[in-house]
Amino acid sequence: MKTLLVYPPKESSYGLPHYPTLGITYLVTVLYEQGWPVEALDMRLPENNFNYLEDLLGNYQPDLVGVGSTSFDFPGALKVFQAVKKFSPKIKTVLGGPHAAICTAKLLGEKDIDFIILGEGERELPILLAALQAKKRVHKIIKADLINDLDSLPFPKWDLLQLDHYRIHGRLTLPLATSRGCPYQCVYCVSWKTQGRLFRFRSPQNVVDEIQQNIEKYGAKKFSFLDDNFTLNKPRAMKICREIIRRKLDISWTCDQGIRADNVDRPLLQAMKDSGCKLIAIGVESASQDVLDQMQKGEKVSQIRQTIIDAKAVGLTVKAFFIVGGPGDDSKKIRKSIKFFKETGVDIPRFGIMTAYPGSALWDWVAKNGHFIGDPYRHILKSPTASLAVQFETKSFPRRDRLAAFELANREAEVWTIRQKLVKKLGLTLGSILLIPFYLGFFRELLKRIYRLRLFSLTD
Repeated sequence: MKTLLVYPPKESSYGLPHYPTLGITYLVTVLYEQGWPVEALDMRLPENNFNYLEDLLGNYQPDLVGVGSTSFDFPGALKVFQAVKKFSPKIKTVLGGPHAAICTAKLLGEKDIDFIILGEGERELPILLAALQAKKRVHKIIKADLINDLDSLPFPKWDLLQLDHYRIHGRLTLPLATSRGCPYQCVYCVSWKTQGRLFRFRSPQNVVDEIQQNIEKYGAKKFSFLDDNFTLNKPRAMKICREIIRRKLDISWTCDQGIRADNVDRPLLQAMKDSGCKLIAIGVESASQDVLDQMQKGEKVSQIRQTIIDAKAVGLTVKAFFIVGGPGDDSKKIRKSIKFFKETGVDIPRFGIMTAYPGSALWDWVAKNGHFIGDPYRHILKSPTASLAVQFETKSFPRRDRLAAFELANREAEVWTIRQKLVKKLGLTLGSILLIPFYLGFFRELLKRIYRLRLFSLTD
């Protein structure tokens, strides 16, 4: 049984991928180590188009094609499945990832998808292959148990991918995840659908062993930590940093997914910096306490403010995520968030429009307190940062006001990000002068196009 695992094509506001995909690489590695023939294809890379996919299907002749997909990746995933079935209806197909978990009922009628794995697939995918090889009957929906011992997973074998495609100016960045699961109850989040509420984590020794192997085997010096909650267990996070320092590993790394401000303190931030961390992302969401409370974030604005100040004080670049249109939000509060990122010196503020996903508490909140505009399921197939579409509105924050608030916040955030970069490189006076053209949308769009081509980094 030969398997082809595919990351689907998608349009991204961030351009070409800066590193290979972690989830599929775990699956490729597990299958390879168990002796199953497997290939991987990242269709985010422009050379890996549908013509290339058709050639690969003809040359490799897989028995199973699997695709992992978020909701806004799903249109591309569906095109992959359609292309596979057009090439040969005999090839079995399987979908995994977040979209499968939150829209299971909607997917049951998709004729080009034979199986759907709900949850973590490292254990279930080999079982599926064995069942298909033995010609056993398999149900379309396959529920996967959570993997409690994350140290038992093999380190990703990056050489099974087209690794050279991710080297930027000769430098390779690799992703890693040191934990899974989130115990929090944020109303908009559905990550628990795939990774559960239980926080599971790898040992510090195991994490740093992987980093060291990636340095020695692949020449990687930059790492992106993809944990949702890297610092949830502060003693463990501190041990990881100290072990990196003890081994004298000359690396740089980032926490890109967003850490909680209430789970980190100044000593830990300093240890992160000393071990090579360059950037942390913080899920601020809103600078208004009542909005955070209605989101059930369980954090105080004062905590978030202090964490940003502490992170800046130790020399970390700070990215901050904000959301336009949460429960209790309005235009005035969005302006308060804009003021907040400027006052605290956030380096890279990012705004997205609030989206309700099936299975989230927010989905039910919208039904009671507002109304969806059009088909809410179609909306979740769009990136919250790449589209100006509004999924729902309330009487106190109608669609037109949401769009205007997002456009204002996004423009202010883009200009501020450029300002911070220029001031850091050139000083306040010269940086402020050179910033002037970027108040025009044309120059900001030009800069974004250059960034998408991976010609510079916001963390350099």
